Order: sequence, then C-alpha cells, then structure tokens
Amino acid sequence: MQPTHKCRQDQGNGERQHSVLIQNELLEQVDTFPYLGSLITEDGECTTEFRTRLNRGQAIGALLQKIWKSHSIPISTKIRLMKVLVWPVAMYGCESWTLRKNEETRLDAFEMKGLRKHMSGFLTKLE
Repeated sequence: MQPTHKCRQDQGNGERQHSVLIQNELLEQVDTFPYLGSLITEDGECTTEFRTRLNRGQAIGALLQKIWKSHSIPISTKIRLMKVLVWPVAMYGCESWTLRKNEETRLDAFEMKGLRKHMSGFLTKLE
C-alpha cells in the first residue's frame, strides 16, 4: 500500500509545507484527509468532524425509532440502548476534539434531544 495524499498544514505564517516525494512519486496535497475514521483538516479544526459525528449519531437514532416509540420497552432500557448504540457513533474520536462553547452547547442539545425522546412517552403516561 502506497500513500498518495498528504494533508496541508498551515505553518502559522500562511506558508504551506513543501512537496513530498516517495520513490520519485509526488504526493498530492489535500485540504482534508480521512484517517482512522476521523477527518483531518488543514487548519486542525474539528468543527466538520464534530458535525459529521453528531449527524451520524442522529442517523443511528432515527433507525431506532420503533424502539424509541415502543411502550413495551422500559425507559431505562431505551436510555441504555442510546448510551450503547448512539453515543459511541456520535463520540468516536472525541478525545482529539478541541471544543468551543458553541460545540459544547450543541453536544448538550444532542444529549437532551435524545433523552427527551425517551422521556416524552413517560410524561404522556403521567398526564
């Protein structure tokens, strides 16, 4: 397997890294690069990766709508399923994220939205 791409990285002064040759083959410079399931960007920001992960988590949650709407499954089980099936997809690679206040707020909203789906059935039973 031969690498054919390298990600550009800003050197702080606006200059790009120099060309890289491996066995007389020039590596193509790209702005973004997928690596081990995470998206590496030239500026080192994680905003795109963060949004992608939350969207994937929401997609998994959407696939489980029958479970979330089921009245025969206890809320505690639904919450455990959310923690086991949805959160790992949404949070994959989060150890390398640098979150700003905006992303922290979005992460809290993502969690609360998931919990509200489960608690809404509980609240309607109480009324």
